[in-house]
Amino acid sequence: MILAVPVARLFPRVLMGTIILKSKGMHLG
Repeated sequence: MILAVPVARLFPRVLMGTIILKSKGMHLG
């Protein structure tokens, strides 16, 4: 339960990071 807060804050950053990496991959590809 206590870990839910840090995970909830970290998840959006990871999600945005994956989207940025995918967009960069699309540009490189």
